[in-house]
Amino acid sequence: MKNKIGIVMVFIALLLMLSSQVCAAPPDMSQWVGKWFSVKTTQKGTGFDTSVSKFYKDSGSESAYMNIWNWDPIKQEFQFDFCQFDKDDGQWSIENLKFDFLAGTNVKFLWLYDGRDKDGGNEGTVFTALMEGKEKNGMLQSANIKTLGGAFVDIYDDDTKVSAGTFTITGKMIASSKVPVDCQHSSANDFVGTWKGSITVEGKTLSTMLTLNSTLSGSYIATGSNGTDAHNISGSVSNSILSFKLPVSDLGAGNPDCVNWDVNCSATLSENSLSMFLSCSGTVCSRDGGQPGSIEDILNKQ
Repeated sequence: MKNKIGIVMVFIALLLMLSSQVCAAPPDMSQWVGKWFSVKTTQKGTGFDTSVSKFYKDSGSESAYMNIWNWDPIKQEFQFDFCQFDKDDGQWSIENLKFDFLAGTNVKFLWLYDGRDKDGGNEGTVFTALMEGKEKNGMLQSANIKTLGGAFVDIYDDDTKVSAGTFTITGKMIASSKVPVDCQHSSANDFVGTWKGSITVEGKTLSTMLTLNSTLSGSYIATGSNGTDAHNISGSVSNSILSFKLPVSDLGAGNPDCVNWDVNCSATLSENSLSMFLSCSGTVCSRDGGQPGSIEDILNKQ
């Protein structure tokens, strides 16, 4: 979530120990995929400003929208988009996040969100919550989110300010028609699937195919008269933009002309999410070990 946050280490250890012990086969949770929630997050804490050696209160609340778009029964985790309005730049921002199923049924269950810094720092939010739904005729009709316990650590202003405290989230399931359009456009799930297009390289036309699974991993393949060039990719979506590094292909691996290969790609979708506009640029293969290069590709969803 927007504020970087984390937690008292004993609390983290207990939460992660609980998560690691949950290994029984979960129920079928697929009915939650596609559901939208209106949520409110609240943090109450105390900070310390090292530049002036003073403590201060660090509390506040924000409203946001949450969309569950994938359930992975193997990892026992949900993927969701978290959309909130950024008051600083006046725009809606979307983050692709995950939370873990802990225990329960396909209607009512415990879950864990661990948003700490993946590089090993203490920043981030950690909390456990209860998801409680209600069914009618076997269909999910409503649901509520309630925090069971959570905490945050926030470090900012060039590491001169550190704050910590409690974190809560509450929410209820809502119809997609009540969600701002800027939150619904180009979520991570919209990029999942198979896309086909074509590019022109050195006067030759190559057919292209980009495939992404629910974790936004897949491949980008270009095929022409000289053969097939395949790249394994893994991306992420932020603010409706898919970003990924394009690694050197199997054909280029080990080739001295490609030792400096370094290409980054970004993609956006059309308003109806049926066309993808892909742009890649960076250092590509050449006789001197690398030279600047770029491609533009328009792909259509299959």
